[in-house]
Amino acid sequence: MPAKVSTNREQLLWASAVIRYVDYSNERAPDRTIKDEAELRGLLGEARRQNPPGMGELVHDNGFKLLVGIAGRGCVQHSPANDDVPYLMAVIADPLTGCDMEFMFDGELTEIPGNYAIPFDVLEEIAVRQ
Repeated sequence: MPAKVSTNREQLLWASAVIRYVDYSNERAPDRTIKDEAELRGLLGEARRQNPPGMGELVHDNGFKLLVGIAGRGCVQHSPANDDVPYLMAVIADPLTGCDMEFMFDGELTEIPGNYAIPFDVLEEIAVRQ
């Protein structure tokens, strides 16, 4: 069962939402438009199986975006879509300590500190409720 995630935002109203996915791990991949929750979960599941793990961006028409590192454990950064501050990182109550994570970003591996690691099911719930 997925972990419970607390958010300050209401759940997405998929009937009117427009989410664009930008895959930074593959420069040849076209941007994708996500139409519903099932499609988003499917995309995240596909990305989770990618080797090496990659990063992508979910840009929502509500003016915010999530930069996500997707693997068995991942990371999520929330920020305004216009690249203004603040940049907020998701964390969990009991961080997954240990080694740092690496994700493919623009052709090279980018290191993310391990204290920002979150389980995939938490990442998925954050993305769905963005």
